[in-house]
Amino acid sequence: MGDGNPLPSFEGEPEWVDIKGNIDEFTKLVWENLNEDNKVSLFVRFIDIETGKYETRICNKNQ
Repeated sequence: MGDGNPLPSFEGEPEWVDIKGNIDEFTKLVWENLNEDNKVSLFVRFIDIETGKYETRICNKNQ
């Protein structure tokens, strides 16, 4: 939405995606593909829909 200056908040329904691998592989893939100029932190959570159990990973550029 808009011209991206500033970058607007997400609007609309989430998109379903097929994620391969485990949470650590996915976190690494996303972190390594973020734009270096805008990379600050990343929060990733895998949730088991059936049980509600979850795993979380947080990456921070300054750590």
